[in-house]
Amino acid sequence: MSAILTLTGMSGSGKTTLAGELLRQRSDVRMIQSVTTRCRRESDLPGEYEYVSKEDFERFVRAQFFLWHVSRGDVSYGTDRNAVFDVCDKPRGIGIMILVPSKVHELAEFIRGQYGLTVPVVSIYLESPGEAVLRERLLRRGESAVGIDERMSLERTWPEEIGASSEAFHFIPGGKTLEDLPQVVAAVNDKLCGL
Repeated sequence: MSAILTLTGMSGSGKTTLAGELLRQRSDVRMIQSVTTRCRRESDLPGEYEYVSKEDFERFVRAQFFLWHVSRGDVSYGTDRNAVFDVCDKPRGIGIMILVPSKVHELAEFIRGQYGLTVPVVSIYLESPGEAVLRERLLRRGESAVGIDERMSLERTWPEEIGASSEAFHFIPGGKTLEDLPQVVAAVNDKLCGL
C-alpha cells in the first residue's frame, strides 16, 4: 500500500533533517517534489524541489499544474499534482511532503476524493524545541533577523490551527540537537508502523 507522510513544523524545527534521515534509513520512502521560486539551500534534499523562475511559476499556476500553491513573502511554493499521483498510484511506498498546516488539510481532502481511504495520509507536527533554538538555526542558515521574526509571528499560531483542524496530527517533540534525531525518527517510524 502507498501512503503519504506530511511533516509540518515551525521554520528550523528539523523537518528537512528528519526527512533526510528517513530517506537514508528506509528504502520505501521518497520525497514528493515541490516547485519553488526560492534559491537552493545547502540543506535541501535531493529531489525535494524543482527551482524555477517567478515567470515560470506563474505560467504553471495559469496552466493549473499545481495541486495548490502558496506564497510567503517573495517566495512561492507549489505541488505538482502528478507528483502526488505518482506516489499514490504505486502499490507500495511512502511519499514525504513538507507542508504548512492548511495544505495538509487540502492534501487529505484531495487524496480522499481521488483514492478514498486506500491511501493513508500520516501527518506529523514537529514541535518546536524553543524559539531561541529555532532562531539560532535560522541565522546559521542565512536568514535575516527581520525574516525570522516575520516567520515566527506567522507560525506561532500553527499548533492552535492544527488543533482546530479536522485532520489528525501526531505531535512529536522536535530535537534540540542532532543527538536527539534517533528518538524523533523512532517516533515517526512508530506512526508509520503497519503501513
